[in-house]
Amino acid sequence: MTIQQRLDQAQHAADQAAQNYANIPDGPDKDYAGQVWSRAVDDLKDLKANAIPA
Repeated sequence: MTIQQRLDQAQHAADQAAQNYANIPDGPDKDYAGQVWSRAVDDLKDLKANAIPA
């Protein structure tokens, strides 16, 4: 998998996590969804920070 493919995959995961968070009512499930979203965004940031330009 290329770096760009990994970045695209991480962006999709972050977008999906945000959408899931938005669609869950308040409560423990929303709290968990927020944690998943946060981790997805952190992973994306890490990948972008460590990506080597082609």
